[in-house]
Amino acid sequence: METKTEFVSVCGGASLATSITLPGPGAYPVVIVRTVYGRRNLQTIGDIFGSHGYAIVIQDVRGSGESSRHFGFLAQEPKDAVETAQWVLDQPWCDGRLAILGISYLSAASIAIAAEFADQVKAAVWVTAPVTKDLLCFQDGVLRLHHTLPWTYMRTAPLSGFDPGLLYRKTPLIDAIPQSVDPLWAAMLEEGPRSDFWDGNDLWDYVRRTRVPGLHFGGWFDFLLDATLVPYSEMVQSGAPQRLVLGPWSHNGTIGGPEKISGDVSYGYWSGQREGGPDGVHEDTVDMSSPFIEECLRWFDFWVKGTGDSPARSSVKCFFTGHRPHWAELEAWPHPDDCGVKMYLGATADARCSDHDGQFAADCPEAADDRFVADGWPAAGGRGRGILSVFSADWTSGRSPVAACESFAYDPDDPVATEGGAVWAFPKAGLAPGPSVSSAHLREDVLTYDSEVLGSPLEICGIPEVALYASSSAPDTDFVLTLLDLDEGGVARYVSDGIVRARYRNSLEREDFLEPGQVYLFRIRMKGCAHTFGPGHRVRLTVTSSNFPKFDRNPNTGEPIYRSQRMRKAVQVVYYGPACPSAVVLPVISGYQVRPLDDDDREWVRRVLKESWGSAKIATRGQLVDASGLPGFVAVAGSGDRLGLLTYEERNGECEIVTLNSLQRGMGIGKGLIRKAVECAKEAGVCRVWLITTNDNSDALKFYQKAGFRIVAVHRDAVALARRLKPEIPLLGENGIPIRDEIELELVLDTDDGNV
Repeated sequence: METKTEFVSVCGGASLATSITLPGPGAYPVVIVRTVYGRRNLQTIGDIFGSHGYAIVIQDVRGSGESSRHFGFLAQEPKDAVETAQWVLDQPWCDGRLAILGISYLSAASIAIAAEFADQVKAAVWVTAPVTKDLLCFQDGVLRLHHTLPWTYMRTAPLSGFDPGLLYRKTPLIDAIPQSVDPLWAAMLEEGPRSDFWDGNDLWDYVRRTRVPGLHFGGWFDFLLDATLVPYSEMVQSGAPQRLVLGPWSHNGTIGGPEKISGDVSYGYWSGQREGGPDGVHEDTVDMSSPFIEECLRWFDFWVKGTGDSPARSSVKCFFTGHRPHWAELEAWPHPDDCGVKMYLGATADARCSDHDGQFAADCPEAADDRFVADGWPAAGGRGRGILSVFSADWTSGRSPVAACESFAYDPDDPVATEGGAVWAFPKAGLAPGPSVSSAHLREDVLTYDSEVLGSPLEICGIPEVALYASSSAPDTDFVLTLLDLDEGGVARYVSDGIVRARYRNSLEREDFLEPGQVYLFRIRMKGCAHTFGPGHRVRLTVTSSNFPKFDRNPNTGEPIYRSQRMRKAVQVVYYGPACPSAVVLPVISGYQVRPLDDDDREWVRRVLKESWGSAKIATRGQLVDASGLPGFVAVAGSGDRLGLLTYEERNGECEIVTLNSLQRGMGIGKGLIRKAVECAKEAGVCRVWLITTNDNSDALKFYQKAGFRIVAVHRDAVALARRLKPEIPLLGENGIPIRDEIELELVLDTDDGNV
């Protein structure tokens, strides 16, 4: 291989230093890489692709490395990139086929090539494409301070001289980097996300016009994850093949694989099993190392050279963190089976005490208005640890939430410290990305809500969303939501987070300030995630008003944020109940398969039946049936955990569903098991599927009727006979209703009633 340097002349008289690596004499497909971080730092990538038959062009963008002129941020890149691509096509060592490799800013520096040379660009690889202010510097109008400030600083000075204790807390923040040193910082912050500066530094139009096969990489702990997910979703609309790979990586670890991450969780470096456990037992591990190079070569070989097999079985390769971490192949992002389980913040009857319980409950009615004035303000509410329930709650029951609120004081001079998560790996500021262990619940300015203990795994894959009813004593403030996984030992680890800046709650195009005492509805999109909460764990949600220095502090003054020289405390109140249904929508997935029971399931079947029904023997229509030996179906998650059970008995051309158990509510498991049973019944020529439940089981009656079953008989006082066969049948149901009658439901399969 040969590597040489040339200087490419582009508009405005700039001379761009360009390294060219050729596999040998002749013409080759060319991979173009444009970088702001020094082309010589990427020569290893050039050598790798060169050894696989590609010519590599690595170029310093203007104002960086050895290229001339002043660095002009995103606005400079399209023209320079297009002129560079044309220069490459004119070279004798280029065979007319181009490919793009973009990594973070490098994606923005090259995106125009993919849009303007659609016929010549055969494929592209994107590792985040921060082509707009919202994908690079801001998140929902809030500055990603921990990244934006040091990144801008290092443009003019060595990062080793960066003083986070001084510069992160600088007031006004716009003076953290004086204009005399570098005008870029002030230009970005002049009017925050509404600054005219961003009009000329927006490359989204090039994303819309890109129609080439694209391979997209993103990491769950990458603060620029949206810069992968949003362009991917847009490019899917182009019709060109797109592939998305989402792993447990940070921004810096997507290419290099595992790095130092926060917390005490390691997903391992190997796939399958390895030796080393106690007594020589194999320890299950999952490979979290980045497949970046392998996936890139496979993608380029297929789409650029036309060699090799198809690089993907599906459009998305996704790593699930948490319980039994694993890779999964998905058809789309977000997960196509995301059932969006909506759960509501609430409070039990003692919620107004200083140490109270709150909860989430399903099926709350929506409020008609998005705001109202509280009777008294600040509202009378307690500050304590609440409860989150992932199970449905009847609003008329004793455990149901009632109208309530909680309050806390937010002091921007004492912000809640960032604890890992999706942050830039910047050790000098004490930040490390990853599934950090949270201690935020120890602070008085953090509201904490924990779920009941999960009896089975809960899988989410997508973007959690929160509707928060809240008020503030300040004209402007922030609300921060964090989703955590709380294990049996009380250790909480990061899953996702989100933030809303009050003045931008309706639009980034205008500022809408708050009125004290007025309750507003804030809608917060959290960071995308794929996570399994394990059995014995709890889901934790925290609510506060700062996450510093990941995000800049809101001074609560209502003044231009980055020019404000003062700070004020604010009293924040979070409301819930029928009038203010604060809620989170978790992207719970039906990530399971339904298969017939086999011999290996039988011990588990007996255990489930005993826990659910008192024993494996089920009384039905005057008979005692041992359900543990019946045929049936089991719902199994991608992690291997069993999530649900159905047993049945066929006789006289009919099929009786004897037992049905869903071990995880809200995932459609029961419906999936019923659907499978009905399909198999039809194949076997069965014309009627039927079952027995009891008069107290209102949940079952609702479920089966929604599934298409009809009530065909009420067998009065039949439970008395069943109780003689099975004395452990209680006299009262859990809801206090006497258990007396058997109710028979049926699904006739030779009619149109059986569409489950």
